Amino acid sequence: MAPALLVADEVTSALDPDNEAEIMRLLWERRRSVGISILYITHWIETVPGFADRVAVMRNGSIQEYGSANTVFTNPQSEYTRALLVSTCY
Repeated sequence: MAPALLVADEVTSALDPDNEAEIMRLLWERRRSVGISILYITHWIETVPGFADRVAVMRNGSIQEYGSANTVFTNPQSEYTRALLVSTCY
């Protein structure tokens, strides 16, 4: 099988840091080697930088902010996104 999209919903939740890092490495390698797109869904915003090209921040089922990962993390426009980044010590 050669899917164009992999949905990774909370794929690293409840994992210890070593296994989390290994899963992220495997996802990154797969993404790079075969060009697969990954919809990475997580509550752990700390795992997103360096992995995602684009980010959507959601609150109560609605998108609060969407854009390039770099822009969202370095210059968030949404008050909710700013609060989220502060609360996670990003």
